Amino acid sequence: MLNLILGGSGSGKTTLIEEKIKNDIENGRQVILLVPEQETVSAERRMLSILPPSAQLSFEVLNFTRLANRVFREYGGLCYHYIDNGAKTFLMWKTVRELAPFFESFDERTAHEASLSEWLLSAVSEMKASCVTSAMLERAADRGNYLLGSGNSIPEYIPFDHFMAMVRAATDADR
Repeated sequence: MLNLILGGSGSGKTTLIEEKIKNDIENGRQVILLVPEQETVSAERRMLSILPPSAQLSFEVLNFTRLANRVFREYGGLCYHYIDNGAKTFLMWKTVRELAPFFESFDERTAHEASLSEWLLSAVSEMKASCVTSAMLERAADRGNYLLGSGNSIPEYIPFDHFMAMVRAATDADR
């Protein structure tokens, strides 16, 4: 059952919620307290201080992310695997190293620098966040065949085909 409790500051909403949770747990009901992301830890601490240890078997504090993960675990939907940043960096480094002989502005030493892989992964993340599609990248490449400009220790230009190979490597790592 979903209960909505409305009231102004200091009107006793929190106390009422705590009493209802205690009562439901004493009556053997499963209880979920749904809170905003930033309130999760403080709500858990508060409830641990007022509930008996046995309540942990029938009570759960969820935020929207935890709720979604719980639903996905129970009913399916989490069918992809994550890799960490270290593995992504390694895959990008390996791809850059394999493509290095084809780059016009690379030398062997540059291709082995981890900072280049990290920079390229950052560029891929930025493009994902900006909803840049592969079709958009291809159109940009048609206008000059070079996509990325220079910066500090980054090579002056990266040919589009090679850049796309690196993007695919990073994107495949997310799957």
